[in-house]
Amino acid sequence: MCLYYEKKNKVHGWHFAKEDIVCYKVLQVYKRDSEFFGSVYEYSTPYFNMPVRLGETYNNTEEVVETDAEDCPFISRGFYDETKKVTGGVYHSFSQVSSAEWLCDYVLRQALIPGGFIVVKCIIPKGAEFVFGYDGYGCPCFGSKTLTITHEVLVIQDSGPGFLGGLKGEYPDAEYLERNPCGLR
Repeated sequence: MCLYYEKKNKVHGWHFAKEDIVCYKVLQVYKRDSEFFGSVYEYSTPYFNMPVRLGETYNNTEEVVETDAEDCPFISRGFYDETKKVTGGVYHSFSQVSSAEWLCDYVLRQALIPGGFIVVKCIIPKGAEFVFGYDGYGCPCFGSKTLTITHEVLVIQDSGPGFLGGLKGEYPDAEYLERNPCGLR
């Protein structure tokens, strides 16, 4: 996932968090049936397929990959001048739960990725380095060197009939969306 930011904009660009920042991450969910444990759910990041666990803090030690963004979808609309593109070395998250939910509902389901998705509350910890900008669809997002993935699941996007139904019981307060990824009835 790419993040675009304008170098001259004081809100965009690189900062150190002055306090914990609440953000939201989309995770792909895999269901594995176990003879001893029943259904076991495993999570990974949807674009880089990095396995993650809820309740863990991740520190990205890779060098940040940042280039000039000639392909930024907003340049032609005149929103940005001297735009940079971050494609690696950070953990992407959204500033709004609605943006993360939209990604689940529209973009990821168009790719016909098997399984389902969750939107989970995350924290960019105080003192962590982060960049603020927009993804390629215009959704406000962060890229951070450190990210804590909490246990707070806000949205469950089920891609098939009841594939993630077991998660409903584990996270009863989460919004549960059951959709056919192909749009077929």
